[in-house]
Amino acid sequence: MTLRSDTLVGVVAAVGAAGMCMLVTPIPGHPAGWLLPIAVALAAGLTVVVARIAWAAYRHHRLSLRLRATARPATLGAFEVQEVAGVDTAFVAGLRRPQIFCSPQLSGLLEPDELRAVLLHERYHQLDRAPARLVVLEAVAPALRAFRSGRAWLARWTAGLEIAADRHALRQGSSRGALARALLKLPPMQAAGIGIGFVSAIDLRLLALVDGQLAGAEPLPLTWFIVPIAAVAVCLLLVLPA
Repeated sequence: MTLRSDTLVGVVAAVGAAGMCMLVTPIPGHPAGWLLPIAVALAAGLTVVVARIAWAAYRHHRLSLRLRATARPATLGAFEVQEVAGVDTAFVAGLRRPQIFCSPQLSGLLEPDELRAVLLHERYHQLDRAPARLVVLEAVAPALRAFRSGRAWLARWTAGLEIAADRHALRQGSSRGALARALLKLPPMQAAGIGIGFVSAIDLRLLALVDGQLAGAEPLPLTWFIVPIAAVAVCLLLVLPA
């Protein structure tokens, strides 16, 4: 999705959210005054979501600071990375300045073409600010996991995020074979939520690499979450009676 279409979707979502807010907000003296509890419940729900996003962002920021404090700057090929002892894979962490963290033994675990594929994959997450997307996802995930369709959407969203990074590596000259071999060689991250790691959504990514399934999977833009929430919150503050 291009920046222009992403912005357009955000504007449409904001207008729609504000419209819904206006519909459910009671007008003084209007017979539909019973809609006030709906507006209050909506405002309360938005407050909870915003609070969860803020808490998840704070936790991730603290974690990234601890990682940077223990990491050692290094260069692998043309990529600047932070080597961290105790991890066996590569991942990106950090909200303001995402960085690639990896194992000091990564170059010994992978062949040169596999290592380049992994670093290109993580470079895409770094440029795309994927940790910020995951912070929002972490905030809404508990509610989505309560439903079967929500769990399926979460799995597909994660796969879409990773497949987009795989596509970037392929466009930069990596091969499908190098990506697939690296996926099978590197172990999954032991600590969930530490960052966006290379070994995620393995099954769906292998399907996409082998026969192109889920080729159209795309992660939802971050503005799809943030803009409607902000629009409804502002609308409620302006319209609800003091």
